[in-house]
Amino acid sequence: MSKGNLIRTPYSEITSTIELLDGMGVTNLDFEALRKCPSWGREMTARVLKTDPFVWAMLEMEQAAAKAGFIENDFRRLAGNEDMFRQMLQVARGHAEVKVVEHVIDLDADPFVPNNWKVEKHDKGGSFKWDPAQVQFYLSEPQRKEKSIEGNKLRKELDGKPVFNANLLDYLLAHPNLIPEDWKQDEKGRTRYIFFWGTIYRVSGGRLIVRYLCWLDGRWYWVSHWLGSDWNVSYPAALRAS
Repeated sequence: MSKGNLIRTPYSEITSTIELLDGMGVTNLDFEALRKCPSWGREMTARVLKTDPFVWAMLEMEQAAAKAGFIENDFRRLAGNEDMFRQMLQVARGHAEVKVVEHVIDLDADPFVPNNWKVEKHDKGGSFKWDPAQVQFYLSEPQRKEKSIEGNKLRKELDGKPVFNANLLDYLLAHPNLIPEDWKQDEKGRTRYIFFWGTIYRVSGGRLIVRYLCWLDGRWYWVSHWLGSDWNVSYPAALRAS
């Protein structure tokens, strides 16, 4: 990028510009972050200030995208997928149409079994067309009161309830874009550990465990929990809504 001539700008204009930015919430820490950010970030900031028409046209999408439900991670996924942008270009120019993909999960299939594990119980659930509104989080009375309940006791309490099995867990891990944003944390900002009680495994030593889904370090993971341990308010069970 060619150099400009800001060094010749009168002091009064610099002061007026700083006052304008200050009124918009820009702080000296933002300037410091700009100086330390990668060259790409500095170049994009310069293009915005120079009213680059291409960059400004992209920024105009921000409000509409937010209203449509886009989040930061959606844009990051798009930024790394040039083929998807080509498809979107065809739609934008009227050469193609958007077709909604239906995600149907086979809850009757055999579950994924990690090495040296065995399936103790696997409740089948037929075909499930993905709809987050059809998934509800269940907490026992002690959990709702922010106390704990032992896993084996909770298992008995869940007996007969429409718990989802691990097939849904693994499908969501393969398609993380389907997972709702509010699954990451509960209403009080606590990380959620969402359990799929429909599949119970037996591991070495004879212990019974259940796998769960959680958001850690910027991505979705599965982990497991021993039934002899406690389940607290952050450990809901994923149930099929009636």
